[in-house]
Amino acid sequence: MDLRALLVDATARLAGAGVPSPRVDAQEIASFVLGIPRERLILHSGDEISAEQGDEIASLLERRAAREPLQHIVGAAPFGPLSLAVGPGVFIPRPETEVLADWASRELRRLEDTPGRSAAPVVVDLCTGSGALAAFLADAHPAARIVAVELDPVARRWAARNLPERVELVAGDVTRREWIDQCPGLAGAVDLVVSNPPYVPASARADLPPEVHADPDRAVFSGEDGMDVITALPDVLDTLLKPGGILGIEHDDSTAAACRELFAADPRWTDVRSLADLSGRDRFVIAGKL
Repeated sequence: MDLRALLVDATARLAGAGVPSPRVDAQEIASFVLGIPRERLILHSGDEISAEQGDEIASLLERRAAREPLQHIVGAAPFGPLSLAVGPGVFIPRPETEVLADWASRELRRLEDTPGRSAAPVVVDLCTGSGALAAFLADAHPAARIVAVELDPVARRWAARNLPERVELVAGDVTRREWIDQCPGLAGAVDLVVSNPPYVPASARADLPPEVHADPDRAVFSGEDGMDVITALPDVLDTLLKPGGILGIEHDDSTAAACRELFAADPRWTDVRSLADLSGRDRFVIAGKL
């Protein structure tokens, strides 16, 4: 069988299993097995596929048809310019979180370009998971001090694979302040905090795609309304941020108003606003510290 025919059959197999992006996923699996970048597969569409390669592709397609996440199958997830190692036990980074990463990078660039400023920016990533936000910002801002905080030991092991050595990876419960003592000079010195905490309402569990259930529950759900972790963050954020520091937190699209109100009603915060995701839905709350 040539590659073209294989991809046609593979796409049909995944479509029949209800996979949302069957053609792309079939191409990604073929790319992984054949060692050919996905965008170059078309140049090899007439190539014959060996029996061994065909068997391996078929095996991986069956896993994807069973709704195992593609990222677990190939062992990596794209995030901006990076490819992050992921697998069981860690939350798979989503494309919408790149909106938060891009916003944070623009804010850091603004700080770095401030006339007369010589100090490197200080950044904290709460609930780092695979390390996606911290790795993105470390790649874009090599002079910044970056601290990544994660409670789960399995997730921390994945983050350690993805983060450069200069990023400080800290074990800590982000809803409490004790971990800050592990980081000399951090309290009151942070320019920017980003966080993609667990935020899905437990009441929404039955409505989620099968792939989401491959993520650890503690990285996805946060109480019945999805707000348990987020409502515990303001005191920690107040301890970390310097006056004029800024924060960006990802949240469920159903809790945008509640997240804005959480900070708008607190006199420690100013310039509270929402940032939309790739679908135009309010997905992030932004605020500055007075």
